[in-house]
Amino acid sequence: MIQPGQQIRDYKILSKIGVGGMGSVYLAEDLTLERQVALKILNKELINDAQFTGRFIQEARLQASLLHPNIVTLHTFFEEDNNFCMVMEYVNGMTLKDLIRKTGPIPEERTKKIFRQILEAASYAHKKGIIHRDLKPSNILIDENDFVKVLDFGIAKLLGSERFLTKIGSAAGTVYYMSPEQIRSDKHIDNRTDIYSLGITLFEMLTGRIPYKTDTDSDFQIMKEIVEVNLISPNLLNPNLSSRVCDAIKQMTEKDRTKRFATCFLISEYLEGNQENIKKYGNLPILKTKDKETSKSIYIQEPLNANQIIDFNKMDFNKINSNNIGENKPKEAIETKEFKKRLKLRKQIYIYIIIFLMILLIYFSLIR
Repeated sequence: MIQPGQQIRDYKILSKIGVGGMGSVYLAEDLTLERQVALKILNKELINDAQFTGRFIQEARLQASLLHPNIVTLHTFFEEDNNFCMVMEYVNGMTLKDLIRKTGPIPEERTKKIFRQILEAASYAHKKGIIHRDLKPSNILIDENDFVKVLDFGIAKLLGSERFLTKIGSAAGTVYYMSPEQIRSDKHIDNRTDIYSLGITLFEMLTGRIPYKTDTDSDFQIMKEIVEVNLISPNLLNPNLSSRVCDAIKQMTEKDRTKRFATCFLISEYLEGNQENIKKYGNLPILKTKDKETSKSIYIQEPLNANQIIDFNKMDFNKINSNNIGENKPKEAIETKEFKKRLKLRKQIYIYIIIFLMILLIYFSLIR
């Protein structure tokens, strides 16, 4: 049992600030750097699973690479006295879930200001090939100035397995925010599962409640409703909402993921009414990833439909040639290719000159 005043390495426990399905979170003081941090310590039950802890360490490294103003920073990760500890940035505020409980429905303009930051965080992660899979108000922190920090990017991938669904979902309310494809355990999950979860989150922000029955302890009934029953329109609960935000929620929470927004960027542009950008960037591809992150970039010649999926994990980047490169290739990339051509030609010329000089040297040596 961790107690206030206890010291773990260079971190002095100040108080317990949260409990979740995966562990407990403590406010701690970093004695070396003299700053407050959030220290998350995993449950002993999860530590005993070697496969889980191995993947967790890998995901912790991945989250440490996510440097974005709207994502909580992971400072370090260590094991001490059979405790797996994550040292994270401490945010002095409350969860979005607590804010909704405190205020009820959040006014639309304030909601859009908050939600835009959540979209930016999710969009940043998606571009890096990372799918959160557990986006919900309790994983979103907000300070007194409505500045947002999203928790648990990279780690939530572990929650996709059926093994941890009921235990962690029941404790933290995860099931309510899961997409139909997550419920069905579809083999391929892409960024649109996060878009669905964000749609449920937006619904809750604007109405003060989730769109499903909460008077049941049966995860099965909730899952069945998510897969089979269409959401009610949020303006039935809050008549003051604009048709635009209601339409956005409807498209984000379509059962058929091919009918959802393809990217978080398009959601943000739609909510702001930027029709020109929607027309211009509406053909952005959906990034489809598995557990392995890819940092490769490619350029596709033909325009992509909004529902077309590129599976980067199956693509052989070594076989991509000039026939795959279209007019949308950045100028810097074209200039780099031209530079390499000139460099290769220059090397060939130097080789020819050296060969010519050697022949001359041999010739003059023989005639002497």
